[in-house]
Amino acid sequence: EEGNRRADERAAERIAENERMRRMNNSSIILQGLNPQLDAIKKAAESGPRQLIQHIFRVHPPKKEEECPKDFGDAVMKKTILKCIRTYHQDKNPVDAHGLEWHLLCREITKQLNQKLELYK
Repeated sequence: EEGNRRADERAAERIAENERMRRMNNSSIILQGLNPQLDAIKKAAESGPRQLIQHIFRVHPPKKEEECPKDFGDAVMKKTILKCIRTYHQDKNPVDAHGLEWHLLCREITKQLNQKLELYK
């Protein structure tokens, strides 16, 4: 019985690993298709955190109804960026609920937001 349990665990691990590999292959294909959008996000990020946030809320509005932040003063910019990170974080936008493309886009948006957050630490 112990041997059967171990065999079942190994089989489940192999299935999970195969699923991860399949998603990784799909991810690279999808990311290639997202290149124009990712380039636009990077260009907005180069202009500054305010422009980045306005761009992502305008072009890629969150799936949950949220307004684009209005206050971009230096005193509150860190909080504004953190709120946007929470909104777009890939854990808050699961593949099952929103699809792999949106999940990957949110991951890339979060990377850009995290880079801007470093400026305020």
